[in-house]
Amino acid sequence: MSWHSEPFAADDVVFLDGLGKRQLYIVPSQELVILRTGPNDFGWDDSRLPDILIRALQGKDAA
Repeated sequence: MSWHSEPFAADDVVFLDGLGKRQLYIVPSQELVILRTGPNDFGWDDSRLPDILIRALQGKDAA
């Protein structure tokens, strides 16, 4: 099960959630691709990792 505590920091995020919690985020506006291959942690927030990276690329505060 996937969940987000907040919306993605970019409007064009494409998010694919696969078997074993493998996740692919594609952000065309930032020329960014993120692949997550971590364990299935039910406390994982699907928006946190891409939002930190998107905000850093945009020069905004990542916190």
